[in-house]
Amino acid sequence: MKLAALIFVSLLVIVLALAIACAIRKRAELAFAFFGLYAAIVGGFAFAARAHPESFAGRLFHYLLHFGAS
Repeated sequence: MKLAALIFVSLLVIVLALAIACAIRKRAELAFAFFGLYAAIVGGFAFAARAHPESFAGRLFHYLLHFGAS
């Protein structure tokens, strides 16, 4: 579960960093695309975790909450 959490958080950080880099370089269309991808990943993950807490996404969400709190 730690590896899955690391991969998920790393993916979010990479996509967010790409969006910020595109925004800084004034590439608005790419920045919006990466921000949209980030929102889709987070939204899909949150929906899956909320709808099915026993699923992999639900367990990963539970792990991330406890890992972040410690």
